[in-house]
Amino acid sequence: MKKAVLCICSLVFIMILILTIYTLHGRNIRQTEINRALDSALEKAMGLLQAEEYAPKSNQDWIAAFMEALVLQIDSNSELTVHILDADYEKGLLSAEAILTYRHPIGTIGSVSAKSSMIVERCSLQEPTEFVTVTFFVEDKEYKRYQLKKGTPVIMPRKPVQEGKTFQGWLASDGTLVGTEGLRAERDDTFLALFSQ
Repeated sequence: MKKAVLCICSLVFIMILILTIYTLHGRNIRQTEINRALDSALEKAMGLLQAEEYAPKSNQDWIAAFMEALVLQIDSNSELTVHILDADYEKGLLSAEAILTYRHPIGTIGSVSAKSSMIVERCSLQEPTEFVTVTFFVEDKEYKRYQLKKGTPVIMPRKPVQEGKTFQGWLASDGTLVGTEGLRAERDDTFLALFSQ
């Protein structure tokens, strides 16, 4: 009799354990599904802003396109609820919360949710970046050459070494001795290493 009771208790415990594992696994699968679906739908909606022929003309058009992309991503037999937290197609902002409600194997109701926001960075037409060339010479040989964005600090190369001489600095093309700080790349320029005996 004791063995029969022990077997029944063990069987009930195993069944509860299996149902718990199955419930947790189902919840994890649905959480992953809603996270991926929401991110994917937001990316597709954002892509519409960059496609000129399909670009939305209003927030309602944009939200509808997002909702369509989201619904197509959901595979499970769950009830989907979506809250649009913020939408502005002109600024490229879309924020949403999605909730999946489903029934656990034991009959209780469960839900998972995900929130996500995306912003499209729109590039404005800018003037092309201008670069200058800064060249450093040791005697008549090129030591270092840099292409720098105009107006940025000049990168000073490592001090050159010559046997029996001490490096004093870099002599600019206008005859001034240049230090290592405060020099900006404003034009193409050359610098000559100055040594003392």
